[in-house]
Amino acid sequence: MVLGLILSGCTKQDSKQSAAPASASNQIDVLRIGTTMEFKSDSRNDYNTGIISYGLVNLGLVTRDENGNYQPQLVTSWKSDDARLWKFEMRDDVYWHDGVKVTPEDVKFSIEYLKEQTPQGASQLHLVESVNVTGDNTFEIQLSEPNSRLIDSFISVIPKHVFEKVDKYAEYMGDDALLGNGPYRITKHDIQNGIVEMEAVDTCFMGTPNVKKIVFTTYKTPDTMYMALQNGDIDMIYNYSRGIDTSIIDTFKADKNITLKVVKNTGIPAAIYLNVKAEPVSRPEVREAIRAAIDYDQMVKLFGSEYATAPAAGVLPEGSIGYKDLGKLSRDLDKAKKLLEGIGCADSDGDGIYELDGKKLEVEITANSDKEQLLRVAEIVKSNLEEAGIGVVINSVDAASFSSIADKDHTHVALIAGATPAGMNTSAGAGTAYFDSRYYGWSMLEDDEFHSLVDSMLAATSQEEYIKLVGQVQEYYKKNIPIVPLYNDVFVLAYSSKLDNFTYDYSRGLLNAYTPYTLTKAQ
Repeated sequence: MVLGLILSGCTKQDSKQSAAPASASNQIDVLRIGTTMEFKSDSRNDYNTGIISYGLVNLGLVTRDENGNYQPQLVTSWKSDDARLWKFEMRDDVYWHDGVKVTPEDVKFSIEYLKEQTPQGASQLHLVESVNVTGDNTFEIQLSEPNSRLIDSFISVIPKHVFEKVDKYAEYMGDDALLGNGPYRITKHDIQNGIVEMEAVDTCFMGTPNVKKIVFTTYKTPDTMYMALQNGDIDMIYNYSRGIDTSIIDTFKADKNITLKVVKNTGIPAAIYLNVKAEPVSRPEVREAIRAAIDYDQMVKLFGSEYATAPAAGVLPEGSIGYKDLGKLSRDLDKAKKLLEGIGCADSDGDGIYELDGKKLEVEITANSDKEQLLRVAEIVKSNLEEAGIGVVINSVDAASFSSIADKDHTHVALIAGATPAGMNTSAGAGTAYFDSRYYGWSMLEDDEFHSLVDSMLAATSQEEYIKLVGQVQEYYKKNIPIVPLYNDVFVLAYSSKLDNFTYDYSRGLLNAYTPYTLTKAQ
């Protein structure tokens, strides 16, 4: 990513958008996709429906290429001289699937409506003071504070003519709830059977896709999904910001009918997020002891691929924007124990767990029960920490409860969770959104030093300035420990060898706006 592309951008001829249609013999009637993501509601607010729709059913203002650089989508240009007043120009040939034109009024409505209706909108758009439509295809956004990364804050554009009549966005499930503006429209959304079908439209400005129909099928377990790919029942596997499990890689490698693609992962597969406002991890020594107690080699061996490594001491994985080499994390049990004993911890009853201030030194770690591998990670973390004299209680909750605890109530002591590449790049980037009390707040950082760093990153107007600040925020992470990353890894993606010419997207993987145009049958 080049910072100048944040402050300004313009239309660039894209070969994927302007490519000639493939020959009839190379067209694909149905692309069958297996996933373990559950579709839980017919509402547009359903998280996983939103994930698979973005770029296919619903286009964003901009998109990203394989290297993370911005490319125009609904807008053709954007610019700002001060990172507060932003000016945009939109395409004039985009239509909702009911034939109504997409205009700046839809963008204005989406920002104002979703900012009030959804927690995500409230957090991502909290700096927006006003949105003004300045012409048939132009609009301006005024911010209360400079934000050079505003383009990263945009949520999906929704149809004003539908939702201006809807009082409760999350509850609306009318026939037009999933109305889109992209190259596909949803024709079936069967949450009981876990099936979503999309059919190509011929009215999209990008042209008619080479793939006529896309069918998603939810599998209850990864093993049944992997078997479906081996048996030829599906053509590819897709789970947002995840690759296939390491346990199946060798099996797939030996299968001539399956192709594997290895791509970098600037997210974090698994980490311990520490709520610095909650006892006992509010104590810096306890956080440092937790970091020293983790057996990172064990994490790599048990959960990583052959490409996995110990995590970066500065949190950001190698290859991230502004990555600074501050070393790798390693285990030091003696250090962990000395740190704890240095603040008065003692094991007076000999059970192997320290007491502090007259009570057991115990950390509650909340985990999402829907994420099976992260639950297994939590058990290993528990074992590691108990070897250092830190007691652990695992609080396993469903996805909705996890979101409420982590994103809204912040009642957790620690969380076991990953971080997606897109999430790491949200707000000021460099993972700040996960830790900042003003954003997701999983670590509830609100000290002046951190907030000043984040605000300076948002206000940066040159790449050089931004990269320097990203280096400083990594040094802050190493010193203050709001998170303990457990390992770094790549994504290993799998699909049928009968297909070729997938396009990879920085944040969406192989499932993005361009793959249906470039995908062909293998020769």
